[in-house]
Amino acid sequence: MKQYFKDCIKIERPHLNIDNATQRIYKFPNDYGASIVWGGDLTFMRDNAHAPYELAVIKFMGDEDYYLEYSTPLTDDVFRYQNEEQIRDLLNKIKNLEGETTE
Repeated sequence: MKQYFKDCIKIERPHLNIDNATQRIYKFPNDYGASIVWGGDLTFMRDNAHAPYELAVIKFMGDEDYYLEYSTPLTDDVFRYQNEEQIRDLLNKIKNLEGETTE
């Protein structure tokens, strides 16, 4: 996977809970970020070469702690079956969030 927004990548590591998967964590100046997972043994990742990525919007509390954020204007769930172009577009949208959430 390409490294979009290289200066905002905080972590890239083997996923802690999914065998053979990689996780990349982004943090943007607005304290939103993304968790992107790919390459794992989960069927939806392994069997979909065209769109093998999963992206979750995250919100940082400080520099290291974060949680999955389901109340943004972008989504109320995880984005599955994404290709690289979709990932780039989603990262750009997350980068431009202004801290507003839907309740």
